[in-house]
Amino acid sequence: MTEAPRQPPQRILVAISGSQEFHMTIDAAVNLAAGFGTALQCVIVEHEDLMALTGLPFARTFGRSGMSSAVTLEGVTGYFRRLARSVEHELGERCTRFNVRWTLARPQGDYVRELVASVEYGDVVVVSRGDASAGPGPLLAMFNTILEKAAAVVIPAAKPPKGGRVLALSGGTMDGKARALAHDIALATGRQLAVVPPTEFLTSGPHAAIVVAPIEFAEVMGATRFLHSIEAMGAAAVLV
Repeated sequence: MTEAPRQPPQRILVAISGSQEFHMTIDAAVNLAAGFGTALQCVIVEHEDLMALTGLPFARTFGRSGMSSAVTLEGVTGYFRRLARSVEHELGERCTRFNVRWTLARPQGDYVRELVASVEYGDVVVVSRGDASAGPGPLLAMFNTILEKAAAVVIPAAKPPKGGRVLALSGGTMDGKARALAHDIALATGRQLAVVPPTEFLTSGPHAAIVVAPIEFAEVMGATRFLHSIEAMGAAAVLV
């Protein structure tokens, strides 16, 4: 029986806030946008707490040699200007190559608040753990908030996987949208799809380049254990 066609994501949203991982984050977002044939919205959040620290006597930055310097408004704004130029250059180069439409916004505020405010219904949201600056528990809580509107949240792999399959954790009471989205991601990225029950993932830890799972499974397994398992196999995680 042929499956009915599904509506692809309307937009890929990628949120960046100064992490050195932004190259991998952009790479994952552009690849998804190109595969789905959809637009990409990039949000660079300029931390308001860093702005608030400027000029305070105890606010200092430390270099590799141990030398320190005061945190100044000029230094912080200059850093975010350089980050924006780097991100814009990389987006322009990669999106032109893959024919992806993109836009860029630069709100100033709290990272999580601005990210959640930027999400539209049906988005696939790409965010690195470095930018989120949160432990496993708070990270899943943030993702649950995002998933009230978004179709999925993607945590890119530390290194873009060149090969490997898309693995959907689906079965029993945890079925839902994981299998359907994994099917679409496999088509969009040209990868093979494998579907395994969550119990098999727990016992054998099958390898994949992209793991698509219900967020309930990550919560049942334990946020720390789930994220460590994904990182250990060098995969990207997609939570729905």
